[in-house]
Amino acid sequence: MKKRITEISLMNIFFAMLVILIHLCSKHLSAPDKFALEYKTILSVWRLSSFVVQGFIFLSAFKFFSRDGRSFKYGKFYLSRLTEIVIPYIVFSVIYYFLFLHLGFYPQGQNHLSYILHGLYKTNIVGHLYFVIIILQFYLLMPLWRFLNKRVKYRYHLPVALIITVIYSYYFPESDKSIFKYLIYWVFGMCFGKHYSDAKKYSKELFPLTLILFICCGVADASLMWCNFAGVYVFPYLEYLHILYSVLAILFFFEVARKFKGIYKFKVLKAVNGASYYIYLSHCIFIYLFDYVIIHKIADMTSHPSIVRWAFVYIASILFSVLFVNIKKRITK
Repeated sequence: MKKRITEISLMNIFFAMLVILIHLCSKHLSAPDKFALEYKTILSVWRLSSFVVQGFIFLSAFKFFSRDGRSFKYGKFYLSRLTEIVIPYIVFSVIYYFLFLHLGFYPQGQNHLSYILHGLYKTNIVGHLYFVIIILQFYLLMPLWRFLNKRVKYRYHLPVALIITVIYSYYFPESDKSIFKYLIYWVFGMCFGKHYSDAKKYSKELFPLTLILFICCGVADASLMWCNFAGVYVFPYLEYLHILYSVLAILFFFEVARKFKGIYKFKVLKAVNGASYYIYLSHCIFIYLFDYVIIHKIADMTSHPSIVRWAFVYIASILFSVLFVNIKKRITK
C-alpha cells in the first residue's frame, strides 16, 4: 500500500478551514464604508483565501495521479465518485433547499421536486456547491487525463492549460462552473503528482523565491481588489493576477505543510481530514442557522456577533461532519 503523503492531507484540512472563513467574511463585504480599516481587513482576508477551489482541484488531481501507477478500473472509479461525491451532494442540496424553504427564501407553493432537480443541475440551491459540478467534469474526462498523463510530457501540458485558462477567463470572467477556468490547476496537480519526487525537491529549493512572489502578488491582489470594490480604480488584469496568486499560494502552502507534516500524527487532524468534504458541504447550514435562527429568534448577540458566530460555525461544522462520517462508516461496515 502506498504511503500517505501527509502534506497533502494537511493542505486539505487547511483549505477546508479557509472555505468556512471565506463564507464567514462574505457577510461583511456589503458594508457601506469601504474605507474603514475593518472592511479593508475582511476584504483582504476574503480575497487572499479565495484560491481554495483552485487548491481543491489541484489536490484532487494530485492525489489521483500520484498513485495512477496502480491498477485502475473505470467502473470502480466512477462508482466511487457516485457514492462519495454525487450522493452526498444531492443529500445536502435537498437539506439546504428545505432549510431555505423554512426560512422563507422560497415561496411555499412551488413545485419542490422540479426546483430541486433544476437546482442540482445549476448548483443554484446554495452557491458554494458549484465546486462539485466542476470536479465532476474533471472526473468524467478521466480517460482523457490518463491518456495525456501517459503520452504527453508535462512541459507541454502546463503552457497549453495556462493559455486555455487565461483565454477563457478573458472572454468569460463571470463564468465559474466550467473546467476551462480551472484547467491550469488540474494539470498542475497532474504534473505535481506524477513527478512528486522532483516537484518536492524543486519546491524546497525555490521556496525563498516562492515566498517573495507570494507576498508581493498577495498584497497586489488584495489591494487592487479593494480599489475595485471601493470604486477607486478598476485594474483590467485582476483576474490574471489572481491566477498567478492562486498558483503561488498552492506552492507556498504545500511547502509549509511539508515543513510541518509531523503534526499530522494527532488523531483530531486525521478525523478532520477524513470529514473535509462534509465540512465543505455542510458549513453553510450552520452559518444560516446562526444568522437567521440563533441571532433573530433565540438570543441577542449584537454586542460581539462575529466572534461567537465564527466560533459556532467552525465548531459545529467540524463536530457535525466528523460525527457524520463516523456514523456512516459504522452503518456501511
